[in-house]
Amino acid sequence: MPPASLTTALRETLALFNGGGPPQTTNEVADQLNLGQRSTYSRLKRLVEHNRLETKKVGASARVWWQPQTNTDTETPGWQAAAKSLIDDADASVFVFDSDWQVKWINDTAEQYFELDHDQIVGQDKQTLLNTHLTTAIVDSESFTNRVQSVTAEPPSTEQFKCHVTAGEDREERWLEYHTKPIETGVYTGGHIDLYYDITDRKQTEQVSEGSNQRYSTLIHNLPGMVYRCRNEPKWPMEFVSSACTDITGYDVDAIESGTVSWGDDVVHPDDRGQVWEAVHSGLNRNGKFTIQYRIQTADDNTRWVRERGHILSDTSDSSTMLEGIITDITAQKMTELELRERDLEDVVERMDDGFVALDENLRFTYVNDRAGDLLKRLPDELVGRHITDAFEPDPEIEAAITDALETEKPTAEEVFYEPLETWFEFHLYPTERGLSVYFEDVTERKEQTQQLEQYERVVETIDDGIYVLDSDHRFTMVNSGFTSMTEYGHDELIGAHAEVVFGDDLLEIEEARQTESELGNSPVSNFEEDISTASGSSLTVANRFTLFKHESGEIGRVGVVRDVTERKKRERELERYAKIIDAVGEPVYELDAQGRVTFVNEPLVERTGYEKEELLGQHVSIGLDKRTITEAESKIADLFADGANGTTTLEYELVTKNGERIPAENRISLLTDEDGGIRGSAGVVWDMSDRVERERELERQIQQQRVVTELGKRALEDRDIDMLLADAAEQVADTLNNDYAKILELDTETNELRLRQGVGWNNGLVGSATISAVADDSQAAYILQTSQAVVVSDFETESRFSGPERLTNHDVRSGISTIIGPVDDPWGIFGTHDTAPQEFSDHDVNFVQSVANILAEAIARRNDKQQLRRQREQLAALNNLNKVVRDITDAAIEQSTRKEIETIVCEQLAAVDSYDFAWIGDVDDHTETVNLRTEAGVEGYLDDITISVDPADERSNGPTGRAILQRDIQTAQDVLGDASYEPWRDSAREYGFRSSAAIPIQYEKSLYGVLNVYSTRPNAFTTGELEVIGRLGDIVGHAIASVERKRALMSDEVIELEFQLLNVFEALDADATTNSRITLDRAVPTGDATYLVYGTTTNDGQAALEALIDQLSHWDSITVLDDENDIVHFELLLTDPPVLSTVASQGGYVDMARIENGNLDLRLHLAPSGDARAMTDTVLERYPGAELRSQRQITRTDDAVPRLQQLVRKNLTDRQQTVLEAAYHAGFFEWPRTATGEDIADSLSISSPTFHQHLRKAEHRIFTAILETSMVSS
Repeated sequence: MPPASLTTALRETLALFNGGGPPQTTNEVADQLNLGQRSTYSRLKRLVEHNRLETKKVGASARVWWQPQTNTDTETPGWQAAAKSLIDDADASVFVFDSDWQVKWINDTAEQYFELDHDQIVGQDKQTLLNTHLTTAIVDSESFTNRVQSVTAEPPSTEQFKCHVTAGEDREERWLEYHTKPIETGVYTGGHIDLYYDITDRKQTEQVSEGSNQRYSTLIHNLPGMVYRCRNEPKWPMEFVSSACTDITGYDVDAIESGTVSWGDDVVHPDDRGQVWEAVHSGLNRNGKFTIQYRIQTADDNTRWVRERGHILSDTSDSSTMLEGIITDITAQKMTELELRERDLEDVVERMDDGFVALDENLRFTYVNDRAGDLLKRLPDELVGRHITDAFEPDPEIEAAITDALETEKPTAEEVFYEPLETWFEFHLYPTERGLSVYFEDVTERKEQTQQLEQYERVVETIDDGIYVLDSDHRFTMVNSGFTSMTEYGHDELIGAHAEVVFGDDLLEIEEARQTESELGNSPVSNFEEDISTASGSSLTVANRFTLFKHESGEIGRVGVVRDVTERKKRERELERYAKIIDAVGEPVYELDAQGRVTFVNEPLVERTGYEKEELLGQHVSIGLDKRTITEAESKIADLFADGANGTTTLEYELVTKNGERIPAENRISLLTDEDGGIRGSAGVVWDMSDRVERERELERQIQQQRVVTELGKRALEDRDIDMLLADAAEQVADTLNNDYAKILELDTETNELRLRQGVGWNNGLVGSATISAVADDSQAAYILQTSQAVVVSDFETESRFSGPERLTNHDVRSGISTIIGPVDDPWGIFGTHDTAPQEFSDHDVNFVQSVANILAEAIARRNDKQQLRRQREQLAALNNLNKVVRDITDAAIEQSTRKEIETIVCEQLAAVDSYDFAWIGDVDDHTETVNLRTEAGVEGYLDDITISVDPADERSNGPTGRAILQRDIQTAQDVLGDASYEPWRDSAREYGFRSSAAIPIQYEKSLYGVLNVYSTRPNAFTTGELEVIGRLGDIVGHAIASVERKRALMSDEVIELEFQLLNVFEALDADATTNSRITLDRAVPTGDATYLVYGTTTNDGQAALEALIDQLSHWDSITVLDDENDIVHFELLLTDPPVLSTVASQGGYVDMARIENGNLDLRLHLAPSGDARAMTDTVLERYPGAELRSQRQITRTDDAVPRLQQLVRKNLTDRQQTVLEAAYHAGFFEWPRTATGEDIADSLSISSPTFHQHLRKAEHRIFTAILETSMVSS
């Protein structure tokens, strides 16, 4: 067997042996191959089976292998007998004439075709042969004789024509093609060879093709879509499109086929071009077919949806890949029809002939189909979850293929002999995101056939068909002129050349398979069709007949005959494509003869009519048609005749099926002509128009519904009479849906009843007065009000969700649609329409009723919105007035110098507002836990007879005032007469005549100064907007009081001094460090948002202790060292919401001294005389447990310079300017050299550097101006 039939592994192994060389052991071969002994033994054994090596056992268990010597002597093949057998079996009769036109030899086929006797014919002259034997069997014998005799003319000539042999007693009717060729060499030089090829099949195919081509062409141009053939290139250049191209795209056929209009660039929608390319090639890569949907742009710049079904052509003669298919317009059905999935993926995998397994990234089985289980002789469930090496014995070639696929992430294929199963497998491995997909099949039988079949051929040099002989190496040893003419190679080019140059790379595989088929059929001759390549690169389809012969040396050769059948195959494929296209379209198709009798129907027509195919064939086309339709059809066919059999006509009628059903149909008819242009019949395509007719009716109904919706929508914007709109809506909905009743029910939320406000069809007196319950159990009304969707009832007698209301059942109502008017959470009522007959309502009907309900809801809402807008304008005017009052109060409060003045001005101005009756401010008596009056306006003695508690256990703390103090948030009573929490003071409310009240806590930072109470005679006086405005007074008044108290503390000679001491401060605060060094906190500068910068000094040892406190104290954020010289550290602390500092500030006080020395904290605070020393003490002791109040006394400050300077600063600087100035001073900005830059201080204050310098310059200017001006005045 030729080396080419061996696998790569076997050829590699065989290369280690030389014919006649010394034998080698298994171990010696394994070492050279770098393989295991077991794999090496398997290869050697298979080479012995292929007769490439010999072996024998030596010793107890050893074995040696060697290659026998090969006889290289070349012998002449004795192929003459085989050639005669081949010619005798060929589909051609052969007559050999000498130069005197005497018959010298005929083959067996000639005897069979013409009923001749060999011995009788040989020796006769050609004229006798013609007149006595051949013409009696030939149709139109005179013409036949004249054409055959023409070959006797000088010089010798060739002739070729067709003849028709009639049937005889021992002969069959057949068509023959006559060929003649002069003999130029040999003993019969000067003679001729006459051959009569049997072309009966081809003739029949041509006859069928002529009719079928016309029929299929007619049918294709009448299909509901565009049939096409194009090249598989990005622009999809079209070689052929049917006439439907113009209907779908608006472009004519020539523009598309010529490329003037590009399908890819001009027709396919720009947004879909990429996905079309990907989808087509995804299908082609999968199975050579594709079905896609996409958008196109027509010639008039409209967008349409199309569905394209196509497949790849496997018989193209050029190098480019061709596609063909059909494109149909699915624009009208796009939104309503969904493509049915052809098959489920798992079903595909389970039904496929290949084995399939899925491996994860760890090479564990995740899926095994049944076929894989059969091939691997394992149960699929047994393999899933196991590692591949645990389940099967490792194979180096398989492992290498898997590794290569995973590392390169590219598909790979491999043929491997798996020794444990003694099976050849062909593997295809595809990397995936989750691992590897493996498809494989058992190719053992194919491999064995490839290895066992030996291909040899013989050739004869006498006939025009291509004859070739191949030796055992598949190289040409003889070719005739017919073969060289067919392949376009020269004789010398082919002799010695390998057969692959003509028959392609798959020569061995294809012809071995065909030879195997012949042997199984007990025939010595193999027949098959294949494509061959010519020298010019073109491709021909040939019928190949070959047989095997044996050399004297025992080697087998091959002799064969090839005939060009390209045109015939092309016609057959064209017919097959047309047939597939017709079948793919799925529409009923028929063909009639010239008498109107049915000659062809497809399966869809049989299914559509209900008749069997046998019942239709031969019947007149009038079956299933009425007289009017027959008359119309005859008229239109006559018009087609008048047009010269060109074009088509369309007939619309009702098709009557076998069971009497009438189906609206459209029939598109075209005439069929023969070769001479005569009418030989007609063909047509029938479409079921039932859906279209129903859609048209539904569309008319929808259009009317849309008119009603449009008209009502317009009136809803214009009409002011809401009842007239409701009445007209009920009437128009009932008329449009052809229902007996319509109703509009208005919901009364207080009585939970629905009143029939408007309607049509109801008994007199019901509209305007009839009511039904909106909450009754099992009632339709209650059900409708609880759902957001329209409620449809097809038949009340079978309805199970609820019972029909008595009003409906009394009116014989059986069906209807009902829906909510307005939102589900706040419905206005119900709109419904009903009929006395059961019926199914379409989605469009439901949407129509819902749309009318929405229009009514909008109209009602517009009316309500106008009323609401009027109320809102009134409220806005009141808010604007209140805003002005609050601004006036704010300005007035800021100008006051004492707390009493602030509180008085606030109450007086609130009481003067028209919206309010009176106001008062109170604070808490800590001893009695009740509220004391501080000031009031608009009333006298209101608190004299009532008690308001701040004790949570006392019910008198549940009112607005108590809640505001306890919760420190604004509290209201919108209606004191109905508010349960206001019960203790309700009598007072009636006495003073107010209905609502608001309590606003007066606070600043963490200090509560009291509560502001405002009263109004209006219920619900304190709405959200109004409450937000008046609520701002709490913060404004609190800030003003805190500012006054702080100024008083700073300016007053009298202060309350509190001194505290906390021993072992670091231990008390659980700090991880301690120090005996002195730490002083010299100045605290507020920076806003409850943050402070604290400046102080310490030593290096003290700095570490401070850092430990930062880790322990949540309100100590960070420390920044400003200067570090001579063991003196100047630092800056950032504190957020420090409890002591915040409380001191809110009390109008300040920290006079804060020092840590020898581990003890000493703290001295100064408060204004009116400050709450008790609250301050509680704050310090709560924050620093273990601290002790060492002294509390009221002192008189003796140094009045500091207060005067502080007064100067506060009077002339804003809070921000004062903060910037103090931070700059304590941070060392004014030192030389500076210990902190402007950028450093700006960062600590969380402001920009330019902002810092702007505030600082203004502060410096104002301070120096005030000092210098004061000095000048003093001087």
